[in-house]
Order: sequence, then C-alpha cells, then structure tokens
Amino acid sequence: MSPQSSKPKTKFGRNWNILLVEDNKINQIVITKWLERCGCKISIANDGQKALDFIEKSKIFTGMAETGKDLDVVLMDWQMPVMGGNAATRRIRELEAQGVILKHVPIIGMSA
Repeated sequence: MSPQSSKPKTKFGRNWNILLVEDNKINQIVITKWLERCGCKISIANDGQKALDFIEKSKIFTGMAETGKDLDVVLMDWQMPVMGGNAATRRIRELEAQGVILKHVPIIGMSA
C-alpha cells in the first residue's frame, strides 16, 4: 500500500462498501463470503424497506455525510417480502431526483 492511499487495494482495485439486499439467508452467506474474500465490506438488508432504512443512515443521504455509513454499490434481489427490489430501486431513484440522496448509487439487480 502506498503512503498516499488510505485503503488497501483489493481484487476489485479498492475496498467496496456493498449493501446486499437479499432475503434468503443461504444466499446472504454465500455472497458475503465470496465478496469478503475479494476485500469488500458487506452490509445486509433483508428486504427493500430495510435497504431504504440503511441508505437513510449512509453518507450519501442528506445530513449524514459526517456520521453515516459508507456505501458504494447496492446488490438488489428482485423478489422479497415487504418491499421488492423493483419498488426499492424506484424509490431510491426518486430520492436521488429529489436531491435527498446526494450522489448516484449503482444498483445491480440479482435473481436466483
């Protein structure tokens, strides 16, 4: 690690802070272990509503830049109880358009 970089390089070129939105416990374990071996930090939300709750506590949300959690990308399951991936993605994009979410967050859809 060079003295100029604050984060060690990983297989993906940097440490990614990933929100895994997945209701299946086995899928959570498998995906988390694989991504952690690649140097990523994983947070888990069991459904789309919990993903929105996480985002409200992240640095990209209005007023949370200093104390919020890091978030680089969302891996979103499509079919979940409470709020599915499509509805959650739509809401995240609405909040971005309103300026409540301060930067574009990439969302990668997943399905079994």
